[in-house]
Amino acid sequence: MTTREKLEQMLSQKGMFLQQAHKVVDIVIPIVDALSEDFQVEWDDDFEQYDGDMYEFLFEIAKKEALTWIDENIPTVWFRDNFIN
Repeated sequence: MTTREKLEQMLSQKGMFLQQAHKVVDIVIPIVDALSEDFQVEWDDDFEQYDGDMYEFLFEIAKKEALTWIDENIPTVWFRDNFIN
């Protein structure tokens, strides 16, 4: 499993279909990549290269973007509240 796939899996565990999670991660990647010139996430490498803290950080960004995506595309979906807080 890659880093990207791990983040998509985390989103899907909150209710998103993997296809929806993939769209959200497409939005998240450039946001994360723009955060630092000194450090870049290796999205296509083995997910185990990063620890739980890194995934907590990435997931906080992903949750925010997922909520925005949900509100723009499927605002009444049952799992929307899973992305609040």
